[in-house]
Amino acid sequence: MNSRAFILLNCFLALLLSCGESEEYYVFKHISDGQWSKDSVVCLQFDSLRLNSSDIYHVDIEIVHNKSYPYQDLWLLIGENLQDSILQYDTLKCWVSDQFGRWLGSGGSGLHQLSVSYKKNINVQDTVRNYCFFIQQFMKDDPLLGVEKIGVKMYKAKNF
Repeated sequence: MNSRAFILLNCFLALLLSCGESEEYYVFKHISDGQWSKDSVVCLQFDSLRLNSSDIYHVDIEIVHNKSYPYQDLWLLIGENLQDSILQYDTLKCWVSDQFGRWLGSGGSGLHQLSVSYKKNINVQDTVRNYCFFIQQFMKDDPLLGVEKIGVKMYKAKNF
């Protein structure tokens, strides 16, 4: 197969694979100096008018860390009001590296980005309310070193 056909085939596959999900909301907040204090809460708000109450959504937590992150996992405390006006809180354990110390996710030059599934098949009830996520590190270190950014990605579920 010549290189032009190979490139066209790869572009077609990328387009085909990207048609199943549609990002509705994707935002990061920078952690100052890569030092996340225990009492520092990342607040992410978004415009609920971008969401359709008849659609089903998935939510991922996005983590960007540098090579100085000292642990294999990261525990987060997450508050959100996607399905109720009252904040719901969860803890989420995010595996940052495998058992051999290899970073999970993608990245290079010292930064790695990891996408962790948080909630699946969410149906938002009310699209005229402000939705928000409150994310706090739930580790023993204060401050926790190595986390550069934290974010949320919300996207429509695939229709089969």
